[in-house]
Amino acid sequence: MATYGLIVEGVYDKEILEEFILRCANNETARSDMQIETRICGGGSKVLKQFPGFLKEFQFNYPEIRKAFVVRDSDGKNPDVLEKHFREKIAGWESPLTVEFSFIVHEVEAWLLFDEAVLSRITGRKVRKIHSPQELKDPKTKLVQILSDGKIDYTPALARQIVSSMDLDKLKNGTEVFRNFCSAIQSY
Repeated sequence: MATYGLIVEGVYDKEILEEFILRCANNETARSDMQIETRICGGGSKVLKQFPGFLKEFQFNYPEIRKAFVVRDSDGKNPDVLEKHFREKIAGWESPLTVEFSFIVHEVEAWLLFDEAVLSRITGRKVRKIHSPQELKDPKTKLVQILSDGKIDYTPALARQIVSSMDLDKLKNGTEVFRNFCSAIQSY
């Protein structure tokens, strides 16, 4: 059984990223044998403070976890600088865990905007293609606007439903961060 550790900002991130992990596993047998232990930090700034403790919890309480993902919105900050700060927090720490960091420009909802066909089906309205959704300053607001136009409320369950229906190739072709995230999952 493949067991992943996942450390995220909030409930929406949990639902979205757990489903992406399951989808990226790319194998129905592997999917059925997967388990994800997720910890929610309660906001972007708290991830940096809390993730080392969660990694230690995974190490000692879940020895079956060999790979953990720490995923955070970059909120417009340089992802390389963020990763450097995160890696400094665990420098010198010996662990059997492989730790993968992903910093999504600007918010994880940008990834949900890559497949306009899914959004069109969900809203019952034609949604135009958004070019370079990862460059939007506030992709969550854009997603909420699209859903509101179709009289749909944005909820964590709906976020997961969007991911479950997406064409992942559109996302892999559109953003290197997602491509790397998916590759890291497949290399468990």
